[in-house]
Amino acid sequence: MTAVKPKRSLTLSIRARIVLILLVLGLGGELIKSGFDGLRITPEVSGEAERTMRIALYRVDGLLERFLSEGRHDDAQWMVSMLAVRDEDVQAAIIDQAGILIAATRREQIGLRWPDVQAGYGLSGWTSTGNVLQPPPGLAAPATTPSGTVQIVAGQGSITGITPVCVLTRQGIRTPQCFTYVQYETTSGRHDALLTDLIREAMVRVTVVVALAVLLWMTLGISVVRRARLIVDAARAFRQGDLLARSNVRGEDEPGRIGEALDGALEQLGAMTHQIINAFSTNTQHTDPYTAGHESRVADLCVALGRAMGLGRPRLEGLEIAARTHDIGQARIPSEILLNPRKLGPLEFAFIRQHPDVGADILGGIDFPWPVAEIVRQHHENYDGTGYPRGLRGTGILLEARILRVADMMESLTSHRPFRPALPWVEALEIIRSQAGKALDPDVASACIRLVTAGGYRFPQLSDAPSPAGQPQPVPLPDLLPQTMAPPRLTPVAQTTEPAVHSAMRQTIEALSAALESRDPYTAGHERQVAAIAVAIAGRMGLDPFRIEGLGLAATVHDIGKIQIPLRILSKPGRLSDIEFNLIKTHPAVGYDILRTLNLPWPVADMVYQHHEYLDGSGYPCGLSGDEIMLEARILTVADIVESMSSPRPYRPALGLNAALQELRRLRGTRLDATVVDACLSLYEDAGPPLR
Repeated sequence: MTAVKPKRSLTLSIRARIVLILLVLGLGGELIKSGFDGLRITPEVSGEAERTMRIALYRVDGLLERFLSEGRHDDAQWMVSMLAVRDEDVQAAIIDQAGILIAATRREQIGLRWPDVQAGYGLSGWTSTGNVLQPPPGLAAPATTPSGTVQIVAGQGSITGITPVCVLTRQGIRTPQCFTYVQYETTSGRHDALLTDLIREAMVRVTVVVALAVLLWMTLGISVVRRARLIVDAARAFRQGDLLARSNVRGEDEPGRIGEALDGALEQLGAMTHQIINAFSTNTQHTDPYTAGHESRVADLCVALGRAMGLGRPRLEGLEIAARTHDIGQARIPSEILLNPRKLGPLEFAFIRQHPDVGADILGGIDFPWPVAEIVRQHHENYDGTGYPRGLRGTGILLEARILRVADMMESLTSHRPFRPALPWVEALEIIRSQAGKALDPDVASACIRLVTAGGYRFPQLSDAPSPAGQPQPVPLPDLLPQTMAPPRLTPVAQTTEPAVHSAMRQTIEALSAALESRDPYTAGHERQVAAIAVAIAGRMGLDPFRIEGLGLAATVHDIGKIQIPLRILSKPGRLSDIEFNLIKTHPAVGYDILRTLNLPWPVADMVYQHHEYLDGSGYPCGLSGDEIMLEARILTVADIVESMSSPRPYRPALGLNAALQELRRLRGTRLDATVVDACLSLYEDAGPPLR
């Protein structure tokens, strides 16, 4: 049963609480204050406009006195022009003693008489004698002296300010020369100006509050920011292919717990990646035992050459993984061709030429952070364009693929093959040198020669001059295999809910299944169909989703052990001999050997190991009986029987679904679990899932 983990409540750190309180109080208080200020603007706009107008006129008064006393009318014009620049709703004019405008915000009014423009300043009905403005009857007369007296006239939607400016000139030392300054603005303009000022002030205060909060946050936890950066950098580096990237952030606070959790997940994903590669390497080894260890030795040389060529750690990781899986596509090549001691014919070599594409298709189903599939696809491309499968040339071939080409050739030359003994290292280096610029990248070939000659590189556990006596022999078919084997210890179940880990697991299992299908297309789709039936049966029986997911993955690769069986036996149209059938019976153990290295949260390897065991002990490979057989394996056995009997095989046509269900009824309670059989039968009685 799935363990129920206690829910963890969301708690904030002391630092976060302090900063949050500051933000709530500061921003909340500012929001309330700004709201009240905004509500007061409309009813108070007239009074505020009058107050602002008086301040403006008093300020202008002094500056105008200076300009006008010195006869600097251009500066006076500049001053009123700036008013319009700052606020387009404001206009002003300066009137001389003759009643002529000598300066105005609207330059076209300069030189006009005041009566001609006074309506535009909100003073309709006013009269003027020179520069002295007289209100209509009923209004108080404007003060004309002394300088600095201000009169405010409130109109409909506007407000006008009038102030006299009297100055002493050189021509009349004791006789003042008086001017009138008029400033006009709309009430709506003043309202907008007040609102803008209010918003500006509020933004300044909000900025101060936020700045204080940020400063407090950094002051209380500058180390938190640094550690968070370490966590982010580690995650990015891992995503880019650096499997050794870790944050190394520890502690009891939030960043410490996040760092520990991240590093644990990265450790698990990195370990799973290497387990995936080990599974593929084991897969290839079972396909061609003659070259066991070839991919590991090639990977070792690839890493050494990659360092010599200046590759960084992420690219070295991708290169090593590609090297350890570069011959996975040989799963499709019959063992008779791989172990042929004679020169291959055109048809046989056509099989060989397929394996880069087949390997790339298998590996393309896994979301690696490196171009592993493309490196594998290109590892038999030649530098001069004469290679396969695409005929690429030069730098059009990935550097990693060029490195792999050299390492693959070097290891093949110095190892035994069915058609020749291993060559001495000196002869192998001469061939590498001769192929530089032809099959091999000259820079990579030179690096390999330097590495071997100057650096003394040798493959792990490989001598300088292998003797013919050490030549491995092809694995013969056994005369008789034991009928029973000791069952392995069950794999402990470690549940995980990490989405990335689950995704990697599924991709791995599907890629392994694709490797088998590529070798035996006759049964292509068999494992997926068995998985669909097994999952449906488990669902009908009420198994929890976690166990069902593990069962589905096990069913997807339950026949992966057949990768070791020669293709001529798998596709044999006639009855198998005892020796051939005994070899077929090894596939659960071989599948277990391939899958047991994967650190999966379900006992997938054990399910695969037991999927041909029967309740009465008559199954294989261990002769288990009763409850010694896992429930998932018993479900898998039933699903396997239904799909196999309902589908054609090389030695017989399809028997049909009815025959398969009848066989289940016959074996119910003896070889097959009665509960599992009943669940399966009920599925097809309701509405059976299609088998094709």
